[in-house]
Amino acid sequence: MRNKVLTTVLIGLFVLSGLVLFPAGNAQATWITIFVEHFTLPWLSWPWSCWGGAWTVQPPYGYQWGIAPGITYYEFEPYQSIWCAAMLNNVQPSDLEPFVDPYPPNLNTKAIWGPFSLANAEAAECMLWYWVDTQVLIDYLLWGVSTDPYGNTIYEGGRASGPNANMTWATATMDMSELTSPQGGTVSLLGYSQLWLVFQFYSNNAIQDYWGAFVDDIVLGYDDGLFDLVAGYPTIHEPDSTLISVPYEGGYYRFGFPWAVEGIGVTPPFTINCIVDDTLFYSTRLTGEGGSTYYTYADSLWTGAVDTTHYVQWTLDVNDEVSETYEDNNVGYLDFVVVQFDSAPFIEILRPTEGDTADEGFWIKWDAYDRESNAQIYLYYDGDSVGYNGIIINPGAPIYEDTDPDSFWWDTSNMPDESDYYVYGLITDNFNAPVYDYSDFPLHIHHENSVYPRGGYNPQEFSLSPNFPNPFNAWTSIVYSNPEPALVELQIFDIEGRLVEKLASGEVSAGSHTVTWNADVSSGIYFCRIRMVGLNSERVFTASQKMMLIR
Repeated sequence: MRNKVLTTVLIGLFVLSGLVLFPAGNAQATWITIFVEHFTLPWLSWPWSCWGGAWTVQPPYGYQWGIAPGITYYEFEPYQSIWCAAMLNNVQPSDLEPFVDPYPPNLNTKAIWGPFSLANAEAAECMLWYWVDTQVLIDYLLWGVSTDPYGNTIYEGGRASGPNANMTWATATMDMSELTSPQGGTVSLLGYSQLWLVFQFYSNNAIQDYWGAFVDDIVLGYDDGLFDLVAGYPTIHEPDSTLISVPYEGGYYRFGFPWAVEGIGVTPPFTINCIVDDTLFYSTRLTGEGGSTYYTYADSLWTGAVDTTHYVQWTLDVNDEVSETYEDNNVGYLDFVVVQFDSAPFIEILRPTEGDTADEGFWIKWDAYDRESNAQIYLYYDGDSVGYNGIIINPGAPIYEDTDPDSFWWDTSNMPDESDYYVYGLITDNFNAPVYDYSDFPLHIHHENSVYPRGGYNPQEFSLSPNFPNPFNAWTSIVYSNPEPALVELQIFDIEGRLVEKLASGEVSAGSHTVTWNADVSSGIYFCRIRMVGLNSERVFTASQKMMLIR
């Protein structure tokens, strides 16, 4: 029975880098997120403060709301929710166990979060998930809003009661303009500046063989009734084409600009400017409809010099003619260079040479012949000179071609004794396909004092390193490490939480691993998410990182 309860379900909202998407179907589009709670902190931190407010429990004695580890609705680690009897006297864990011990009689415990303000709200909602198993009607879970921090007066948004024979979670949406007053009738709390969310569990004095109430994944937001113009990333296109292009010498290109309007209705007319290299290149006046996205193109073609960094900047509502929720997201900016033909970077790794030996360190040297002088180098070591599956020497920190001197000090003090490694460079200018170059001979590691490790070298911890380069133009490398054999799943998601590509899935040996993502997608923000399970320790490791693709 417990396994059925622990099954998690993916819900239709994503929290990625602080971006919260309210469910589709709301009439309002300009939602401001007040609060998102997945209950991800350790139970000993409960009650805690988050999103500018604090959790409290009332009364401060007896069995109370607290963390229930391992029980969740949303697949968000650590897997947990809050339970009506998880703490005792606000200082120690309860002696009860969920789904084993029934909830105690005479409970009247409240979990309270706040304060929050709806002073500028034209509409507001709170979405939550709950799991309830109680004596029917008499014992219940109630959710609502209070105008005081102790929850003495609760304006009810809903309640649930009764046996949970199907062992299922349910969802509820609380409309802040249609709450039930303790005196009866409907009350709106829109316009109030001091409010608190309240979750109350009540039981009478009869002992029941039920398990109480759990709450998870609470999302609270409001609409201020204003528009919001949102700028996207500028793009470069060939004439009469909507496909994003890389500008090459001698070519003519047009600039594109994706943007969106959040809100209701049609905006007043406003000005959009396109500036290229400090010069006004294009200007137009447009209107936009709330809930719509647009793509505006400059009506003139542009050509520019090579070996120079250019920039294009698009600005929405130049003269502040539209009242907006946020005024700091109206500018889209892109740096770019015009690429010369046949300009792939040319860098030759010179060392190690035949017979080179290292104890505590070694200078890796190279020659650079790239005429554009904009290449970056990432160095790896490998047990053989076949393929490109080595371990990175300088993770997340590119060496720029113009580095003086043309060399890099490699710390070999912790490398295994009496081992041989080739060195190779991954060389890129962010426009052309990456170039790989191996040293002609391996480097022999020999430690004079013989106290260094022998045999294979493995990382000590599970880790996900920053991708490099970042931002990137067409490809980026992702390095992850596992100290033991592990099952690995490495995936790429877009900003709306949709799976874009699966880069790795299956069992890998212990060590550091490099995966290259050749991004055949449009410009934007993407997220790399990894999940590793150690085959020896059964330890679970998850991590994610943000990546920016600019074409």
